[in-house]
Amino acid sequence: MTGEEMERAIDFLLKSQATLEARIEQVNDNLSQQMGELKNRVDEVTRSVDELAQRQSNFVQVVTRTFEAQDEINRRREETDRRLTEALRIMAETQSAMAETQRGLAETQSAMAETQSGLAKDQSHTDERLNALINTVERYISERRSGEP
Repeated sequence: MTGEEMERAIDFLLKSQATLEARIEQVNDNLSQQMGELKNRVDEVTRSVDELAQRQSNFVQVVTRTFEAQDEINRRREETDRRLTEALRIMAETQSAMAETQRGLAETQSAMAETQSGLAKDQSHTDERLNALINTVERYISERRSGEP
């Protein structure tokens, strides 16, 4: 292998390493963006839960006033039961949606961890190959300088 070929090989490896590092940086940027988006989604769910809690609090006030009105208690009890059932259904749906969101977040985090692990392995492999090439080139140059074929 001529010196020029060796230089081209080294240049290729250095460009490949730079490309890999740029890809890793892009993946890290994408992960940061996705984490930001996930945080926004969690914030939205939290606001929805707070709103639901406020609605539930208002509902309790309505129920309390209903019980205080003795002459309407029988008629309003059926309405209250219906509203309570609906509120519990909504809460159950909300809890189910939150659980699904949390599962999705966990899956996304797991996938991101796997991707990051794969990138680390790939980079380690590239580093090993680059080190082997550097050692070969250094040995080759050293042999040429000392006059050995």
